[in-house]
Amino acid sequence: MAFRFFCVTELYRNLGKHDAFVEFAEIAIRDFIANFEENSTINDFDIFLQKKSNLHSIKVDTIDKTLYKSRIAQGYIFSVYQTFELFLRKLKTEHIELYRQNWNLNDSSDSLLIKILHKISNSTTNITDSIGKHRIEIYEYYRLVRNKYAHEHINLDKLSKKHNKVSLFKLDIENDYKFKNIPNQFGNINFDDFILFTRTVKDIADNICNSLNPDDEIFISYLKHVKMFKGLANNPKRRYNAIISFLNNKYGLTKERAKQIVDNIVPLA
Repeated sequence: MAFRFFCVTELYRNLGKHDAFVEFAEIAIRDFIANFEENSTINDFDIFLQKKSNLHSIKVDTIDKTLYKSRIAQGYIFSVYQTFELFLRKLKTEHIELYRQNWNLNDSSDSLLIKILHKISNSTTNITDSIGKHRIEIYEYYRLVRNKYAHEHINLDKLSKKHNKVSLFKLDIENDYKFKNIPNQFGNINFDDFILFTRTVKDIADNICNSLNPDDEIFISYLKHVKMFKGLANNPKRRYNAIISFLNNKYGLTKERAKQIVDNIVPLA
């Protein structure tokens, strides 16, 4: 098992929960459209919508059929972005806790991800290479999609330029995620964009941890500082096993590596 911050485990759990809601909604939408297309008696979409509106007592007479699919999918992007932003803020807290190096984010216009990468690595270029520049650009593009979805005043030209930039990595995206011509332009965002984004942020989180991979001394210093399970000082064997379990559950360390670390904290012989 590779090192990972606990917030990565939470990210997977939260995305699993929220992504399931998105996938359920997508199924319901596709089923609604299929029902309309298969209906031989009603050829007008608005009439079909009004019929369903009356059936479910939800007042809606018409929608813009040129916008609804992309608008719904943009909401999917919003959901992934919010979940990943929560992860990034927890990553900051956990990094400070483990490395015992207090730091604050700068006041630049960079994204939260870029600001954090600047702080947790001596060389942002190296950690960016580890993550994959195409993944950074995917994140940056969908971040702007989320901002446009939430704030209508954002200029579409800015989004178009960002889309052109991420499109330069289309071969990397196709190789890693098997999508051609994705991401889509803002007005054509669809379910595939959601799948690409949710998979990308998971890979970013994993690759951050792979790039950092703290050495044993970091854990030893941290454990000594927090005096882990000091209430078990009179029971060294129990304290020894408790710290091993802690390192395994919180940081994903193998029990073999955790034992090597704990041997420096709670020697049993």
